[in-house]
Amino acid sequence: MATRIQAGVHRIAGPEWNGSQHTFASAGSQRGPCVKISILSALRLGAAPFAVGIATLCTPAQAQQTALPPAAEPAGTEAAPIIVTGTRIRLPNLTSLEPTVTLDREYLRDRGLTNIADVLNESPGVRGSITPNGAQSPFGQGMNFANLYGLGINRTLTLVDGMRVVSSNVPVSPNASPGTSVDLNIIPTILIDRADRVSVGGAPVYGTDAIAGTINVLLKRRFSGLDLQATSGLSGEGDNARYNLSALGGLDFAGGRGNVTAAISYDNVGGVAGNARSYYRANVFSLINANLSGLTPATDGRLNPAIGYDSGPSDGNPGTVLVANANFYPLSPGGLIASGPGAFALQFDPSGNLVPYNPGIPYAAGRASGGDGYRPNDYVQLTSNLERLNTALFATYDLTDRISLFAEGLYSHSVSAQMAAAPTYNSVITGGRNAALMFSVANPLLSAQARQALVDNGYSTFVLSRANSDLADTAGQTTPKHYHQKNANPNTNKQTKKKKKKK
Repeated sequence: MATRIQAGVHRIAGPEWNGSQHTFASAGSQRGPCVKISILSALRLGAAPFAVGIATLCTPAQAQQTALPPAAEPAGTEAAPIIVTGTRIRLPNLTSLEPTVTLDREYLRDRGLTNIADVLNESPGVRGSITPNGAQSPFGQGMNFANLYGLGINRTLTLVDGMRVVSSNVPVSPNASPGTSVDLNIIPTILIDRADRVSVGGAPVYGTDAIAGTINVLLKRRFSGLDLQATSGLSGEGDNARYNLSALGGLDFAGGRGNVTAAISYDNVGGVAGNARSYYRANVFSLINANLSGLTPATDGRLNPAIGYDSGPSDGNPGTVLVANANFYPLSPGGLIASGPGAFALQFDPSGNLVPYNPGIPYAAGRASGGDGYRPNDYVQLTSNLERLNTALFATYDLTDRISLFAEGLYSHSVSAQMAAAPTYNSVITGGRNAALMFSVANPLLSAQARQALVDNGYSTFVLSRANSDLADTAGQTTPKHYHQKNANPNTNKQTKKKKKKK
């Protein structure tokens, strides 16, 4: 028996099929009676409609047989209607076998961002390990490396058009995790067609640098026409001024078989120091929750006075507590006297005179709430000053429908300078070459007022504990240059297989 489906009707036919009736015939026999049978052909959820057909089954008949009368239906009954239901809902997002997040050029344009890294960092599960935001190593400022799920930039693979790119990670100093990390800043945003983020499945193909996932940035390699863009903006505080100028142009030749595409992008970003924002100026830190000053939780500077002191593992109070205006009281930017009867009571002001020093409310490990001590957040930045130029050039020529030649080049040059950086120290809480220094009261660099104050307090020598923010500029400047090129190579879409030799 053969089964055929035509025009939504399920048919069962024998060797003879004339397209209009259902017959089954054999040598020396006549056509027999035909009986209509309801047949459920298929039920494939989400793949094909629910199909119900009426089939006619014919059987061979003997000459002596007579046709049977049709069976009478019970009186008062009607045939139940058959309702055919199904779904043809399209799912256009199901374009790959693995979970993929796609950011297309329309989304990039609507967001108004001039850096693909800023767009990716807005996606769930993505964060920048080294970005223009926050405290950074001087060797990593102005760079953007993708970091999926916080596993490290050396566990996220960045591709451009499905191919690896030369690493931009600085190989010296404590910068970032080692690996083949790619600075996303080197790609002109105007050249990006879309960015695909695959969170799983990359490791079997690319190795351990794709354990967290793979980010594939697809470019407009064959562009025809001219596209000019200019953007500018400020932060809500009126700073962090930035502007971008971009151009993309392309030309077809040889009847469309060849194309040349070029792009250029210029960015300028103004930096923002940490103390330009109130939440950084507040200097909130987590300090050891121990009562070392004999005060109460309501008067020791903690943010939540309802939290009591930690007296043991069974009191229900945490071991640390958030404290506002936290600092290091054993040192100050101008330097303080850290020995003798005036220890932590006198400090040098900007003019070199000795004035009273307020140590604040002491906590453990040299920390305090309030006072004149060293404030770490005064030496951090939110964004770096940045100036960057990106260029790209692509040339493609199709020799045949299957073979093409291509060449590409990319150049990026940027200058990024830190707004602030931590100073060097000579203090009683640091050791080695950063230990506190001892001076004589006869030192000629002392002012007359300071020398007299030291003598009046019984000093012949004194120990100075100081944050040396005025001795050297520790803020770094990074000037990376990135070159990426590929020579014209034959690119064929035809797959070749190796022939096995017969033994």
